[in-house]
Amino acid sequence: MFLHGIDVKEVLSELREELREANEFWKSFGFDSENGGFFCSLGHNGEQLEKVGCGVASCTVHVSQLSSAIPVISNTCFLLLTCCHLLCQAKFIWYQGRGLWVYSRLYRLHGKDPTDLQVASKTFEFIKDKWELPSSSDTKNEAHQWCVECGPRGAVDVVRPPENAVGTSGYGGAFIAEGMIEYYRATGNEDARNLAIAGFEEFIRLIHDETHGSDNHIPQPFPGSQCLGHAMIVISLGRQLLEDPTMLSPSDHAWVDGQVKRMCHRIERRFYDREYDLLTEVLHPDRVLSDEADTRRADGPNGAFVYLGHGIETSWMLLAEAIRAGDRRLAAFAEKCFTRHVDVAWDPIYGGVFRGLDVEQHQFLLDGDCKVKWAQDEVLVGAALMLEQHSTNTATSSHQPAPSEDADAHAEVARWAASKFVSIRKFMHEKYVKPLRDRGLPYVLVGGNRKVQYRSRKCYTTNKTPDPPRWSFKSTTSTRAIRRRHREKRITTTPGHSCWSLRAWSGCCSTTTPPLPPRLRCAEGQRSRSAQRVNSSPRMRFGSKLLQSRV
Repeated sequence: MFLHGIDVKEVLSELREELREANEFWKSFGFDSENGGFFCSLGHNGEQLEKVGCGVASCTVHVSQLSSAIPVISNTCFLLLTCCHLLCQAKFIWYQGRGLWVYSRLYRLHGKDPTDLQVASKTFEFIKDKWELPSSSDTKNEAHQWCVECGPRGAVDVVRPPENAVGTSGYGGAFIAEGMIEYYRATGNEDARNLAIAGFEEFIRLIHDETHGSDNHIPQPFPGSQCLGHAMIVISLGRQLLEDPTMLSPSDHAWVDGQVKRMCHRIERRFYDREYDLLTEVLHPDRVLSDEADTRRADGPNGAFVYLGHGIETSWMLLAEAIRAGDRRLAAFAEKCFTRHVDVAWDPIYGGVFRGLDVEQHQFLLDGDCKVKWAQDEVLVGAALMLEQHSTNTATSSHQPAPSEDADAHAEVARWAASKFVSIRKFMHEKYVKPLRDRGLPYVLVGGNRKVQYRSRKCYTTNKTPDPPRWSFKSTTSTRAIRRRHREKRITTTPGHSCWSLRAWSGCCSTTTPPLPPRLRCAEGQRSRSAQRVNSSPRMRFGSKLLQSRV
């Protein structure tokens, strides 16, 4: 069966094989069969990382003296310090909840393999019994406090206690709640149901607390910030709570539904910037507690910061909620946002999508992880969801939202979604899978620079702490190197040309050569003035070769 050029049977076969490989990898290397939960520090071949530290075998410094001064290793992760050593068995809160969700869902929807249920059950017991910190009071209604990072045995060897910040314990508690939702749907465990509801309520409380810390992925963090990431998590968690009629009581159902609708409204009226036609990441401080439409942007670089990965992710989550609720208007808005963000984020030169953009500076976020794999995954999920909605008869049924009843409009949207699905699948295989398979390694890369170049790392982890955004090519090297980097930025960075490149180049296939910006075009047989000036200086001959090679 072919669907807009996609061999559905072949793609499903490939996806099932990839799912089998990932499942086998994590069961073999990532799951802690002794204590439960998942390790977050593995090499590309699956082995746990060797100890790295001060090299002093007799060091007796206790972990409690070091936990407040844990260094960032290669700007990628925090690991447990014991006797000045980085242990391979550190566990991060985000991935315990996510791992529980994955294996609960595998059991529920993919064959009911008892080994999947065993992994999920042991992870559930580990989280419930070992990750919750002892209560500081006897109040029964006190919110659950999860440690952020610990060793293999849980809270008894805690590294980082919970912080009053959404960026660590807030998101982590939400992901644990998400895992509990899926575990309840797979097993009917009432403890999981109660923890899921409590986790959702705690996340809602935390994001409306004006004293909470800020996510560190925004350019200028400030206390009490309201980020797009908060809203999308509320929508995703709420949708999963509402999908199962046995999960909530009538009163809880009404409250959760109201929170989801409020966040959908907030995204449409406040996070959506009509001038940019994009979802900004941070709200203006005065707009935090108001649900009225407000066109003011946040101050400074926060106002022009668009976290494209979150925009893509939020858009398909909005679409999924619109499908659940049967809201066609919301579905149309979600699809518009999704296509816009994917088109803007797409790199027409090397393929894939960037994760961040400074709109006013016309500059993508260019760092060592500007092409994170999760952002590509979000494109894949959203494109598949749109393709499903616009390529079947259910797209126009009464319970399924659709932006238009016109068959030609459906076909056009389906063709766009199919082209992006195929393009991103090919890009991900070539950049994230093939480099490791060619070296006989079983897993995949989780990010990379603009070209997603393979770099052999001694320390490879999945519990990443994002680097602060880097918007310029700054260096302490020689003047000549600085000039070279400026030339590279001017010639190779797509948004550096002008605003029109974001629209004119977006959606170009990898086999299509994009048009040159007007200032780099010149008549056949002639050189531009800039090239003539470069060639006239012996010191700039290298730059001339670079210019010609790029053009």
